[in-house]
Amino acid sequence: MVYKVNVPGVEDLLLRAIENGELDRVKQLIGSGIDLNTILHSATRFESTTILGTAAYEGQIKIMEYLLKLGVKINYRDPLCSRTALHWACMGGQYEAVKLLIDYKANVNCVDRDNMSPLISATVLGNVKIVLVLIYQGAMVLQKDRLRCSALHYASFLNWSHIVRILIEHGCVMNNKAIYGRGTPLANLVYHGNFENCKRLIEAGYDLSHDSWLAHIGTSENLLCSLNEHELNMLVTEYQNTKPLQRLCLKVIRKQFQGVKIEKKIGALPMPDTLKSYLSLNIC
Repeated sequence: MVYKVNVPGVEDLLLRAIENGELDRVKQLIGSGIDLNTILHSATRFESTTILGTAAYEGQIKIMEYLLKLGVKINYRDPLCSRTALHWACMGGQYEAVKLLIDYKANVNCVDRDNMSPLISATVLGNVKIVLVLIYQGAMVLQKDRLRCSALHYASFLNWSHIVRILIEHGCVMNNKAIYGRGTPLANLVYHGNFENCKRLIEAGYDLSHDSWLAHIGTSENLLCSLNEHELNMLVTEYQNTKPLQRLCLKVIRKQFQGVKIEKKIGALPMPDTLKSYLSLNIC
């Protein structure tokens, strides 16, 4: 009788070493000649990741620093999902890994095969700290994925209230219907009874043109909402009656910033602080 013994290959050994944070072992295996951009296959995830992507997902900072100093391609995308190490760091909720990659000039607006940006990935996870650092580094809050979802669509559907507020304040007031959740961000917020963010969204210049369901409140059996009819009427009335010129100015000016570093751009405008505060949604 012949017994077969499965001996782990170099890639398997490297994957285990990264997951366990064994820096010396990683150095030894890399020193054996394995390519820095080798793709590793995990038995626990169907996605394949780069060496740096694996370390980023696991939050192994020392291993990441070692790889980056060796010159690994920081924006290299894996062949299956087209994700960079920054995508994986965001998906793993690894704040320190995200900061390290940004320090090494990772592209904060690189998208994967599903058109998902690191910001969208961080939003889905509900990680406020990562969302903020990405936005401050220039992440585009208007990016939409294959399902036509922006970060705001996901945050409103998952009811990440703080992230919804952050996204609105930084210029994301997208109203398109997505193939996810209840369609529009406002519909998602209404479903969760998030009146404050509904109000904030409308104050920021949200367009109700894709939310025709508002006209049928009380008649649609399929619309389950947590806002009462009085609150919904308040939203619609406010949208219709708020000073049109004032709203138009706010909407047009904020739109010019394209949802990138909007706070910094408003701060640089040659205007009184009161107006800057209004454009920043601190006064409405």
